[in-house]
Amino acid sequence: MLTSSELSAPEEKETSGNVLDVKITNFGPISKGRISLRPLTILMGPNNSGKSYAAILVHSVMNAISCVPDADSNIPVDRIVKECENAYKNGKRSLSLSPDMVAKINDAIRETTERRLERRLERNFELDLDDLIQLGAKEATIEIKTKFTHTDMRLTKTDHHFVATDDVLSSVEINLEEGRDGIEYQLIGGKLFIRHPRMGDRTYKTTFRISLHTLSGMGDFFRPYRSIYFPAERSGLVKRYKILFQSIAERGLNTERGRAKNSDLSTVTTDFLFGLLGMEKAEGKYASIAGSWERESVRGNIRIEPRGGVSEIRYLYGGKDMPPGAVSSSISELAPIILYLKHSVQQGNLLIIEEPETSLDPNNQRILAKFLVRLIRRGLRVMITTHSPFILEQLSNFLQADAITPGERSKDLGYGKDDYVKLDEVSAYSFEPTGGTGYEIRPVEVVREGISQENFVKVQDQMYEESYTLEKKIARD
Repeated sequence: MLTSSELSAPEEKETSGNVLDVKITNFGPISKGRISLRPLTILMGPNNSGKSYAAILVHSVMNAISCVPDADSNIPVDRIVKECENAYKNGKRSLSLSPDMVAKINDAIRETTERRLERRLERNFELDLDDLIQLGAKEATIEIKTKFTHTDMRLTKTDHHFVATDDVLSSVEINLEEGRDGIEYQLIGGKLFIRHPRMGDRTYKTTFRISLHTLSGMGDFFRPYRSIYFPAERSGLVKRYKILFQSIAERGLNTERGRAKNSDLSTVTTDFLFGLLGMEKAEGKYASIAGSWERESVRGNIRIEPRGGVSEIRYLYGGKDMPPGAVSSSISELAPIILYLKHSVQQGNLLIIEEPETSLDPNNQRILAKFLVRLIRRGLRVMITTHSPFILEQLSNFLQADAITPGERSKDLGYGKDDYVKLDEVSAYSFEPTGGTGYEIRPVEVVREGISQENFVKVQDQMYEESYTLEKKIARD
C-alpha cells in the first residue's frame, strides 16, 4: 500500500542561495521591487509601507508551488499503466515515459500551480485579484522564480492571466523491478522516479493504477516549500485563544476565504490559530532548540495538552501551572513560536515572523536573534519584518562572527558552535516612499561588517540634534 513513509520528498541540495525570487509592480502599496529569499530575509521600513503585504505574498507563493498535479487534473493514468504493462511483458524492468506523456503531466502541474496561486492570493489577502492592483494603476505584475518553476502573473481590472509557467519535470522514470513491497516516489531535480515492485502481479497492477491517481492528489507532500506565518498580534491571540476558538466554532468558517464568518480575524491569523489548536504533542526535529530558547528567555516550560480534540496551551513555572492569560506578554509572544518549533516545524520550512521584537526587552531581542541564527544553521528559512535596531545589531555581530574560528567565538564571546551567519545567507530590504502613494522595495547593503541601519541612524541623528539644541538652550538660560 502507498504510505507517506515510503515516499521521498523533492530532494534539495542545501545551499545558501535564493530559493525564491519575487519581482512585483503595482501590487497593493508596493509600486515596485524585488525580494530574493535567503535563509534569513529581513524586511524593514515605516509602518504601512507594504512589509506585511510582501510577507503575505511570499507566504502565498511558497504554499502554492507544487510539483505534482491536483487530483482532478487530466493525467492519462490508463495510458501510463498500459505502457508499463507492455514494457514488463517485453522483459523491460524500467520505463521512461514518452516526451508527449511528460508534456501532458507538465501541463497538469502548470494548471495546478496557477490555480493554487490564484486561490492562495485571494484567500490570504481576502480580496478579489483585481483589488490587489495599486490604486491608480492599470495593472499589477508578479514574477516568481524558484528552482522548480518560473511563473509570470499579470493582473488587470478586468482580467488576470499567466504569461508563462515553466515545466517542472524533464522526465519520468518508472522502475518495474521485483522486490520490496510498496510504491516509492522521488523527485530529484526535474526527474520524477517511481519504483513499483511486482509488476507481474495482478493485484499490484490495480494498486499501481490507484497509486498514480493518488500521486496526482499529493500536492501537499510534493510541495517543495512550506511557509508558516506568525502574525504581529500573536501574543493577544494566544491569551484569548479559547474565546476566539469558541467564537469561530459558533459562527463557522467562510469556506471560500478560510476565515471565521463575521470575524475581525484575517485568514493568515485564522490559519495560525488553527495550527496551534490542532497541534499534536509529538516531539519534532527542532524541539531541543525550542527547549533551549524557552529556558533562556521564558525560564519555564510552554506546552500543549490535547483535550477534546483541541490543544490547550499551558505554562509551567516554579511548580505552578498557568494558562496563557495569566502570563506576561513576552511569554505569550514567544509561546507560539516555541510550540511550533517543538511540534510542527520541519526542515526546509519558512518561518515568517512579523515584528518578532514585540513585547521583548533588548536582551530578549538579542536572544531571539541568536536562536533565529541557530535555526538557520539547522536548515530552516526565516523571514522577519522588524523595526528593532537591537535585532539588526546582534545579527550584524553574527555576520562578523563567521570571520573568526569556532574556538575564538566560544572563548572570547561565549558563542555556541551555531552562533554565526554567512554573508550569502542574508538578504535585507527597505520599503521606501516613491514620492507618490506607493513604496519601493530597495535592497539594503549586507556586508561582512553587518547590516546597514541607515534609516535608524537618521532617526538617531535627528534625536541627537534635538538633544543638543535643548542642552544649549538650557545652559544659556
